[in-house]
Amino acid sequence: MSAGAGAVVALDGFGVEQGFGVLADGVRRAVGEGISVRIFGPPEELGLDGVAGVEVIPTTEWITNDDDPVSSVDTRPDASVVRAVADVAAGNSDAVVSHGSTGAAMAAATFRLKRIHGVRRPALAAQIPVPGHQVLLLDAGANSAARPQHLVQFAFLGSAFSQAVLSIERPRIALLSIGEEPAKGNDDVV
Repeated sequence: MSAGAGAVVALDGFGVEQGFGVLADGVRRAVGEGISVRIFGPPEELGLDGVAGVEVIPTTEWITNDDDPVSSVDTRPDASVVRAVADVAAGNSDAVVSHGSTGAAMAAATFRLKRIHGVRRPALAAQIPVPGHQVLLLDAGANSAARPQHLVQFAFLGSAFSQAVLSIERPRIALLSIGEEPAKGNDDVV
């Protein structure tokens, strides 16, 4: 799977805070860089008919931030994020992107794409712009009560990703908590 030109991205077409117009603008930029996009959402709202490199798969159901992620993914197979993840699982797309419910995206990916052997808990990864450095934040607050063994695993996952994708030969690993005071964070972090 390539992360750049030639990649096919399955896109959850719901959940963008600033609306479908912003999503459509981002899709046009992506296809301009050679990335094909398969969007699961409402064609009439997206306005991307006839745009080369874009396929809109009509979808009207989505999972909101107010819905329970796990039960919604389990009981709503036609939801946009579930269908986008299924598209990757079927081999039609190389990656999935969702701007909607983070919990639903994680649940759908865990159920349909599975985890790499040995990975007990998946972690969100977010690149943070820092001048002169590449910074990758794992978990990004997704698990408020991660166990120590999960934190260690997140460190290994982040290191492997940084080496393989970001070309950082010897990534520096650090633990970030919710404050610098000695008592900040959950008991395991403290």
